[in-house]
Amino acid sequence: MGASTKPNDAWQNLLNFVNSFAANFNISPNCVRMAVIIYADSPQASITLDRYGDINSLRQAIGLLRLIGGSSNLGSALQLLRNQVFASNVRRPGARLVAGIITDELRSCDALLNSEANNLKSMGVVMFGVAVTQIGVVQTNCLRQVVNPAK
Repeated sequence: MGASTKPNDAWQNLLNFVNSFAANFNISPNCVRMAVIIYADSPQASITLDRYGDINSLRQAIGLLRLIGGSSNLGSALQLLRNQVFASNVRRPGARLVAGIITDELRSCDALLNSEANNLKSMGVVMFGVAVTQIGVVQTNCLRQVVNPAK
């Protein structure tokens, strides 16, 4: 979830969106697990896969996330996702790995972003993206390169 500088109401709207998304799943240690990475200049794995085992505690934690300032560095967020959140010692064998990207700032697809997106796709991660273009600048062609094609 992109956390570069934005108005407080925009940040709250992003948190509400993530909470609404999470509410659609059976969050439990043996079913769906969810992580949240907040990123700006550098990413933070604010909510890890093994942290919350039910929807109520997860939604409460999402509501407490704080905005961090800086530029948007999606490449480093995807790198953190691959190396820590979806690390082989964390994910369940055979689990479907899905990554949702919500961003309001994506100016270009640099080498790190392209490389990390390809690394995740080669791991079998399905990635989808949401661009919030009213707030910031999102190069949607770049986001389309990062995510899996719509079917």
